[in-house]
Order: sequence, then structure tokens, then C-alpha cells
Amino acid sequence: MNRITHILVFLAVALYIGLTLTRTRNLVSLIGIFTLILLGTLGSKYPHRIRWSTVFYSFILQFLLATFVIRVKVGLQLFEFLGDAVVKFIDNAAAGGIFVFGKNYEDHFYVFKVTSIIIFLGAVINTLYYFGAMQYIIGKIAWLMQKCLNTTAAESLNAAANIFVGMSEAPLMIMPLVPMMTTSELHAVLVGGFATMAGSILAIFISFGVPANHLIAASVMAAPSALGFAKLLLPETHKSKTSWEIVKNIPLPPQHNAIDALMTGAGNALKICGYLIANLIAFIGVLNFLDVTISWLFNMVHHPEVNFQYLLGLLFYPFAVIIGIPFRDCLLASKLIGIKVSLNEFIAYEELGKIRKLRDELIANETFSEYLSGNFPLPVGTRMLWDESSIIILTYALCGFANFGSMGIALATLSVFAPQRKRALIKIAPRALIGGNMVSLMTASIAGLLYDPRNIVSIPKLNSTII
Repeated sequence: MNRITHILVFLAVALYIGLTLTRTRNLVSLIGIFTLILLGTLGSKYPHRIRWSTVFYSFILQFLLATFVIRVKVGLQLFEFLGDAVVKFIDNAAAGGIFVFGKNYEDHFYVFKVTSIIIFLGAVINTLYYFGAMQYIIGKIAWLMQKCLNTTAAESLNAAANIFVGMSEAPLMIMPLVPMMTTSELHAVLVGGFATMAGSILAIFISFGVPANHLIAASVMAAPSALGFAKLLLPETHKSKTSWEIVKNIPLPPQHNAIDALMTGAGNALKICGYLIANLIAFIGVLNFLDVTISWLFNMVHHPEVNFQYLLGLLFYPFAVIIGIPFRDCLLASKLIGIKVSLNEFIAYEELGKIRKLRDELIANETFSEYLSGNFPLPVGTRMLWDESSIIILTYALCGFANFGSMGIALATLSVFAPQRKRALIKIAPRALIGGNMVSLMTASIAGLLYDPRNIVSIPKLNSTII
């Protein structure tokens, strides 16, 4: 009966795709979906122990969420509403930023504007934890994921928490259980952290001009897929020592009142701001050094246009193709994916926001079609994604913390919770990093399979209040 059910679900999804697909180009993303599953199977540590029902239904759940957001009008409107609500909510951070830094605080965008948003949301989220609201919401989602995917209580709870908070905060929900978790469960915790984004960080990318509804949807969709790829790359070989009853009764760090919770959340967010600023200074400096050095070397053979970002583009070009990016946008898209993977997602999303802003300006001035036809070349050095679907697919592909800097932060956090598991964490971290990137590419492939600008309301215009 189980096999019959699996087959019927698969046929229902295939039938839906076949009946509703209006652009044959979208089938390229289908190649990406199967390629990623194949690569995950070939790279699995214990391929004979893979629990295929968990893997299968994690992707089905991800597909259903994507269909709801991209194809269903109510889903699109819901996530557009959520996106607008988030934008309006994070605008409240401006009051604190102006009071502390002055009216021109946005002139120093990262140091003042970005940190104001992170501190504001960090304080609010921690206060919601104090009142029990976050635990209730996350607990319901975790219970649903456990029932649908047959994953353990601890890893399900962590995956659900990753929808709302970052990879450093989500493990707090299961902190007492980390020492007793199996290696596969720890791997699932790492993959979940790498594949999703905290609400406070999503707010920053929205402020860059990235489509808010698709960005929120990408982070939600990544949660079940993270469990799927985690169990594909490192299947469970031991019996879990955690149960749902134990997880429900985990005590959180005590706080005296709402004011204490607010202050604690703001203080914890300040640490994130420090990590962010330090990483951006380091990574952008290193990126510039690599660009200059490689360009200087290739200038000796009369090819100064070849730099580090150009080489990244060539490396990730096949992945840009298989997730459904149109060919004319693949090179630039692969560069952004490479920057996200090797350096930092902030740099990639900021560049995507600039591209989208320029694209909207050209459309507003009714000159986009002229540039698209090649009648008027863009200024030298200007980057542009010509197809609307490229921006949407990249919004999903770049959503995740899967880079080397984040791996260091995740290892440091979990090692504090369970020093005795540090060796196991270090051993599985590279595999989890690959898994996190595969989740983002899978999310992008599903979005590329379903997205059709002819049947979907166009991308919401930039909100001037956050740019």
C-alpha cells in the first residue's frame, strides 16, 4: 500500500506538471531536479541506508509549497502580503537608527542601517520567545514535518526553527539534546542552518530590492528540502535518543521579564552584527585582491577581463544552466551563485538588488526593449539580467547561508553546546555545506520549473521606503 501511495503521488505531480506546463524551456529545470537527486545519491555515505520515503516526501512538500506560492493566486497574494507586512514592520527600525545615529544614518548602509534592522528584529524575536509565541508556531510546524517526513523530533524542530531564526539561534531550541543526537541528526541540523535564512537577515535582502514574496517563500521551502538532502547525503544508521515528549519539555534560558528578553535579544543580535561587518570587510577585501591578482596574471597573456569572478562564473555555469536560467543570463547568474558559495550571500544579493533596480528603471523609462535588442549597449561594466525569470530563479538559488564563513560560525556555535561532539561536527561539516547548496539549487530548480511570467503577476516594484 505504501508503494502504491508513493506511485500515485508521483503520478499526480507528473500529471500536474504535464497539464500546466506552458513553456518547454521550463523543462530544463526538471533536468536540474533529477541531476541534484542523482548527485546526492552518488555522494551519499550510506546509499543502501537511504530512507527514500523521507527524501521523496521532503521534495513533494517543497514542490507543493512552491506551487502554492508561484502558481496559486491566493498563495501569491498571501506571500506578497507577508512581504509587504515584513517591509512595513522592519521600517520601524528606522526610528531607533535615526535616534542613535542621526537622520543621515543610511549613508553608511551596512554599519548603521543593516545593524539597526538586525538588532530590532533580534530583540522582537527573543521577546516572542519569552511569551511562548515562537515556541508554539515552531512546534506546530515541527510536528507536521515529523509526521509527513518521518524525521526525528529534534531535527524536525530545528528545521522548523530555521524558518524564523538563524543557524546560531535555531539550535537553542534543542540545546540540551545536542550532546545525545546521532551523527545523522547533527548533519541535519547543519544542513538546515546552511539552507535557510533568519528572518532578520531576510529583511536585509528585502531592503536591497530582492522580491520579498519569493525570498520569504524560498526560506520556507528550504526547510523540508534540507531534511531530504540531509538524509540523502548522510542517512540515519542509529536509533534516535530523542522523542517528541522530551523535545516539547526543553527549558529555554530563563529571563526575568519582557524587558530582560528584549535586552537579551538586542545583545545577541549585536554579536551577529559584529560577525556580519567583520566578514563583509574581510570577504570583499579578499575578493578584490583575488580579482586584481588574477586579472594581472591574465593581462600578461592579453586577457585582462579574466578575474576571480569570471572564473567562478565558469565553474558554476553548468548549475546555472540546469536550474533553468536562460542562456544569455547564465554567465552572470553563475558568477552570483559562485560569490554566494565561496564568499558571502550578502554580496550576491546586493548585486542582484542593483540589477533589479536598474531593470525596473529601464522598464519605467520604456527603454528596456531597446537595450534588450542591442540597439543601445549598456555602459561598460554594467551588469544586467535580461529575462524576468532569471531574477526569480536566482532569488531562490541564493537563499541560504551555505558558505565557508557560515560553516565556521555554525561549528563554533554547536561546539559550545556539545564540546564532546566537536570532532564529529568538524568531520560532517563539509558534507553539510554541500547539502545546503544543493537545497538552494533544488529550490531554484522547482521555481524554474513552475514559474511563467505570462501567467503570474509581474514582480512587485521596489518599495521606495526601504531603498
